[in-house]
Amino acid sequence: MSHFPPVSSSSTPGQHQQERKAVLVTKVQDGGIVAGQLMSAAASQTLQFLECKLPAAEMLMAGVDRVEDLDHTLLYGTKVKGELVRCQTHLTREHITKECVSVMLIDWGTSSVVTLQSLFHLPQELAALQPVMGWFRLRGCGHAGVSDMLGLVDKEVLMEEVETGIFDCYCVGQLVNKKWTGQNCH
Repeated sequence: MSHFPPVSSSSTPGQHQQERKAVLVTKVQDGGIVAGQLMSAAASQTLQFLECKLPAAEMLMAGVDRVEDLDHTLLYGTKVKGELVRCQTHLTREHITKECVSVMLIDWGTSSVVTLQSLFHLPQELAALQPVMGWFRLRGCGHAGVSDMLGLVDKEVLMEEVETGIFDCYCVGQLVNKKWTGQNCH
């Protein structure tokens, strides 16, 4: 079961919402994929709620003692750069050790490496909250690489769904998908 929410929904098949979602881009990937934190009142409230509840969860919930006890389907809490965050362990071919556990920070759209000792279980009320980030596939940009899109990182953009799961990305009012037309993007 994935903990990542659908980034959009349509009321009827074939009909797409034209609402633009504000997103703070945190990561880009080859193939025109953009990840980012949703910038909405609901996302802000979720982050405030987590800020209040994660310290208690860190103190009260059990930690993960053994690598064998990691469950890649569960969410955990951990501390990254002094901040308590929710995360999910990466399924990886790399060997996981007590000193090196690769995780996805589900509310930030970035990855980090933490120690096994820093991971703690989340109470159901925190694990059940929808992540405040999303993944977006940009229309016509399947050939765009990370280096092409790196300028989007740390920028606030607007995402508009144009087909199911396919988005146009606007930065400062300009459609950025067009930047990659020389790379067989349309």
